[in-house]
This record gives sequence, C-alpha cells and structure tokens, in this order.
Amino acid sequence: MAEFIKELIIELYKIRTYLIKIGPSRRQENICNKKLSEANVLYEQYNNYIEEIKRIKQFKSVSEIEDIDKSGVKFCNLYLEVTNLCKSEPIISATMAKFDLKIALNLLPVMNDTEAVTKQLIDGIEYYDSVLEDASKKELIEFVLKSRLSQFAKLRLAKKYGNVTKLLRDMKIHLLPKKSFTAISSKLQSIKQNEKTITDYGQELSSLFVDLTISQSEGHEESYDSLKRVNEKLAIKRFADGLRNRRLSTIIAARNYDSLSDAIQAAIDEETSSSDYTSSNIMSMRRSNRATTEVTIQQREVGIIIITAIHAAATDEELEDTITSAELYEADRNPSEEILQDVDTEVSLIIVIIIIGVHRGIRTSG
Repeated sequence: MAEFIKELIIELYKIRTYLIKIGPSRRQENICNKKLSEANVLYEQYNNYIEEIKRIKQFKSVSEIEDIDKSGVKFCNLYLEVTNLCKSEPIISATMAKFDLKIALNLLPVMNDTEAVTKQLIDGIEYYDSVLEDASKKELIEFVLKSRLSQFAKLRLAKKYGNVTKLLRDMKIHLLPKKSFTAISSKLQSIKQNEKTITDYGQELSSLFVDLTISQSEGHEESYDSLKRVNEKLAIKRFADGLRNRRLSTIIAARNYDSLSDAIQAAIDEETSSSDYTSSNIMSMRRSNRATTEVTIQQREVGIIIITAIHAAATDEELEDTITSAELYEADRNPSEEILQDVDTEVSLIIVIIIIGVHRGIRTSG
C-alpha cells in the first residue's frame, strides 16, 4: 500500500532536484509558482490516498502500517523542503512559514513507543522546526505535547517547554533506548557511503551521531549539550572521509562546517553541480568530434575533386566544368567553417588547374 506514496516521493524528488540544480539566482517567481503548483498536486494526491486508507482500514500487517508511516514522513519532509527552496519568493514565504495543522498531522506520527516511530517523530519535529517562523513554534510544541505523545512519553517529559530545542533534547534522552557506546562508536568510525546515495548515507550517519550522544550523556542535560558539539565535529569529519567521491570529500572537509546537516546538504548540492558540469563537458566533446568528422569528410571531397581533375579530358569545357565543381563545393560549405577551410580549397583549385593544364600541354605536344 506504500508503493503509491513511494511513486509520489520519486516525482517530488524530481522537483526538488530541479530547484537545487538551477540555483537560487534562477528561481524566479514564475518557476517557483510552477514547481510549487506541481508539488501541491502531489501533496493533494497524497492526502486523498491517506484519507482513503483511513476510511477502508485494510492493513495486512503492523509492518505495512510502519512502511506507510515511514513513507509518509519522507514525503512530507520532501514537500516541506520544496516549499522551503521556493520560500524566498514573496508569494509563498508568508504562508509556508506558519504552522499548518494539515502538514503537521501528516508529517508527525503518533507515538506507539517503538523506536522507529519515535525517531520519525523527532526527525519530523526537527525538520518542521527549521522552516517555521518563531511565532509558530509554540503551536508546534503544543501540538506535539497534546496529540503526538504516548502515555509513557507524557510521564517522561515535562508538561511545558519554552522552545523546540529543549523538547527535542528531552525526547532523545528520555524516549529513545540507550545503546552501547562502544558499538555505536565503532560503527560510526567505520561507516562509508559505498553504494548509498549521499542523502541516505547522511541520514544513517546522523542517526549514529544522535545515538552516540544519547549513550554518552546518560540522561544528563548538561552533558548532552557539550557532547553534542564535540560529537558533531567528529560526525562531520567521518561524513567527509566516508564519501566515495574523493574530490567531494576534500571539498567538504576543507569548508570546516559546524553543522552536520549543512555539510550533508552542501555535499548534495556539490554532487548536483558536478553532474551538470560533467554533462556539459560530454556535450562539448561530442560537438568537437562532430566538427572534426565534418572537416575530414570535406577534405575527402577535395581529394575527389583533384582525382576527377586528373582523369578529366583537357578540353576547355571539361576544364570549366571541373573548376565549377570545385567552386560549387566551396559555396556549399557552412560559413562557420570558412576560416578553417579557405586555404585548403584555394590550394585545391590551383592543383586542379595545374593538373589539367599539364595534361592539355602533353596532349598538344603529342
């Protein structure tokens, strides 16, 4: 049942990739409006599908429900990212930065005390917090505390929070299971991109970074804050070192990022720009090869004209016909090739005249 959502994710990802490729300077109002309209159509299809699932309530298993929830969070994250890429435009910046209940309901799952769903909720809160204006963040906190937490979570967390950062910190410390520091650290030090996309690689490394910090802090808020800063630096270095593209690895390492999310986004942008540059080079090489082939063909045609002159009868009419053929060849050339071919053609005409002239002299003397 999650396959339809995954198809929508693919289409939404294409929109996001396009907006990143063209860059901020080319994201004009008409382009943003068009792409945002396309994203809104996909979002409407997603909402209709979720409503239909809720209506029929036909699920094969718990894993199927979790798959739908996971795909839904990914879709909503992408949708918010698309709107965020366009938010510099006045037409949408005012509305997209406000708390939207419909988006929140789809983006933030209700906790069921499983680690997977808790992480999805934390990830959703972090992302939504990054695109909301300050005045709307209190609404986000209230929404999470009143409608997204399980009874167990409500007992572990405070009744009120002044900001989203403190809420997220407590959720990570008190709601996520404690894991072995040694095992997490070992995995973090050995993780590499290999065949994964940069996005998937970054998400896996981010998860390890959070788990490591939680494990080390052992529930102490002060320790968590200080360890987070230290571990984030280590995670950024590990992210850069583990990238399979060595050029990209060097670029990310040299920029000395303070935020892991910034480093991941920069790597994605660099990879996109590099792909465009490579495609441009391939097209240039193809055009160059085509031009070289055309020049070679033209040189062969010149040779044919000379051979024709050798076999031509040395009468005035034949001489005139042969020279006319050479002149017609010259006239048919592409004007852009004249600079390259003028000398060859003039020399060819002289050779034609000399050959026929000599041939006529031999015949006359004979």
